[in-house]
Amino acid sequence: MDKISRKTVERLTLYLKYLEKMVENEYISSKKLGEKLKVTSSQIRKDLSIIFNIGNEEIGKREKGYCIKELKQKIEEILNINKKINIVLITSKKIKLEIYKYINSKKILIY
Repeated sequence: MDKISRKTVERLTLYLKYLEKMVENEYISSKKLGEKLKVTSSQIRKDLSIIFNIGNEEIGKREKGYCIKELKQKIEEILNINKKINIVLITSKKIKLEIYKYINSKKILIY
């Protein structure tokens, strides 16, 4: 995978936060997304073209925009969000309890 710049990652995170508030079965244009986030529509299209070229996919539809559900999934995939990771935690009981409280509040699965 090509390296994505830090600025692009920051904007993708911004796009994702906004998209999470929207209805997944709808579409959004780069113009509307840009207006809401104060980013130019051309910058949004450039950012999204980078991530779609990585997977050789096309999610945007001319005159309709981007499918919100598919766009969210693709951004999460590129940012490695919702990826399972294995960790080992060695700590005191008190700190462990606080970590479990935080994890439960964020709906993170622990096996």
